[in-house]
Amino acid sequence: MRNIKLLFSAFVFFYVMFFEWGSLDSTLVGWIHNGLVLLFPIVNYRIFGCLVLRKYKWINILAICWGIVVLYSAYVNQALSFDKEYWNVLTQSFDSTSLRAMRYDHAYYYVLKVVMFILYFEYLNIYGHGLKFLFYVCCFMCPYVLLSDINGFVYQSDGIYGYEVGNKFYVCYLNILLIAIYMLIWPILNGKRKLFIKVLLLITFLLSVKTKCSTMVIGTVVYYFFLFSVGKGIRNLLYKRWFYILGLFVCDILFLVLVVWILQFPLVQYFIVDVLGEDLTLTGRIEIYSRVGEVLNECPLYGFGIGNAYLTTTMYGIGDNAQNGLLNLFIEIGLIGTILYVSLLLGLIRKVAKLKKSYSIICFIYLMLILSSIEVTFTTYFTGIMILLLLNVDTAIANNKKQIYLVSNHL
Repeated sequence: MRNIKLLFSAFVFFYVMFFEWGSLDSTLVGWIHNGLVLLFPIVNYRIFGCLVLRKYKWINILAICWGIVVLYSAYVNQALSFDKEYWNVLTQSFDSTSLRAMRYDHAYYYVLKVVMFILYFEYLNIYGHGLKFLFYVCCFMCPYVLLSDINGFVYQSDGIYGYEVGNKFYVCYLNILLIAIYMLIWPILNGKRKLFIKVLLLITFLLSVKTKCSTMVIGTVVYYFFLFSVGKGIRNLLYKRWFYILGLFVCDILFLVLVVWILQFPLVQYFIVDVLGEDLTLTGRIEIYSRVGEVLNECPLYGFGIGNAYLTTTMYGIGDNAQNGLLNLFIEIGLIGTILYVSLLLGLIRKVAKLKKSYSIICFIYLMLILSSIEVTFTTYFTGIMILLLLNVDTAIANNKKQIYLVSNHL
């Protein structure tokens, strides 16, 4: 029975955090998603006992406070809408479509699944079942990633969208997600395991070239560098919270200020135009960065609601999103929500600072940090990988009967 519950929980985690498939009926996929989110805490009702554990007090407080801000922002902005005009190639005339804010119940399911998995991972640490859970997740991820890779190589698209799992960025990220989870199970790479990781990275690189995802051409090289080329000193730095804050400032704030100046250098221009095949506006990002401030000033404290960045930036005539991870997060959940989210991430990094098994996750977090300077990376799959850091907390408490008694006694 225990293995069946672990298998069920692993499937729910995989499905609600990572699964997308465009050719399936979206309504049915959504019903299954919501049903699993509601069923999960019923099957794993004991996880709520983890709310009383002092070891995870601040992690739980930050997660719950973040959830409250997300729900409040979604509630306040649920009536937000905008009629967007576009040119219809078939009719050779202008048509309009109505964009509406994400439904409030979607925000509820989003918060619920994040908070309940945080509690579930704390519960797994107490009973020492984390590795088996990760193994099951990996079993679900492998065929999904394989099918996505095949689709990515076979499908012909000149744009960002059209792939079964969504956009070209997620197609390229999936192999990295699999590597991050795989190395949580087997952090020490022998010959065959190291070869497997390198093959996945090569596939990611080739996918990035094929889908014309220039950011992940760079991202694959960066992730390889983090995994195989950095020394112990840099690895230790990546576990420092101040270093992540510094990186967030450099990549998401300082870069915005200096990007026009940086683009004046001939070497930078050569790399962008001749190597990556992009233009010097960074595909329109320079114009977006110059105008995104007017959106941020409209609802600075709690934002326009999770999932509403596209609606908001379109309404202000800026583009599909802020093309910057931190700014996009700010648009959706405001200053308060962003501080709580980043604080939760820093708290998780602090939890694993002495445990190097989490290094593949840390590498993924920094890869997404670097890419956040020009992409929206603080998404559901990022949050899913981020909270997996909890499964690297000291497993010595697995046999601590006092902790187990506390959990059982508060149900």
